[in-house]
Amino acid sequence: MTTVGNVRLGTVSDAAKFLDIEPDTVYRWVKAGYLPCIRLGVEGSRRVLRFDLDALRRWVEGQTRAGGP
Repeated sequence: MTTVGNVRLGTVSDAAKFLDIEPDTVYRWVKAGYLPCIRLGVEGSRRVLRFDLDALRRWVEGQTRAGGP
């Protein structure tokens, strides 16, 4: 995990642990547009995924209220 300003950025592994899912599922959910993430790097090259852990927590809370996947 890295902190930039007040934002805690987590890796795919951090997000998977937080959500109690496999990293492959994190990648699938990102690709499907289901999971919010930050893509770092230039489009067309390999891009790094990072997750605002506070936003991820809010996303989970929203899924819980909405009935979830």
